[in-house]
Amino acid sequence: MRKRVVKQGKVVTNLINEGKNPEAIIDDLYIRCYSRKPRAKEKANLLASLVGTDSPIEPLEDVFWALLNSKEFIFNH
Repeated sequence: MRKRVVKQGKVVTNLINEGKNPEAIIDDLYIRCYSRKPRAKEKANLLASLVGTDSPIEPLEDVFWALLNSKEFIFNH
């Protein structure tokens, strides 16, 4: 599966190792993919999806993968 590329790139893992919290990582991923920060509702929905997870790595990798496969990414790049 191509999602493995997101894992191999270690973007999310590296951001966590730098001490960034999930909110800052979401901002970073949006800037990388869309050249903008997430809208308030986008960020709130994504942060809500992280509640109750043992580790944020896999859910944040899923966010990264979803951003890379979105229409907004395709049309901007």
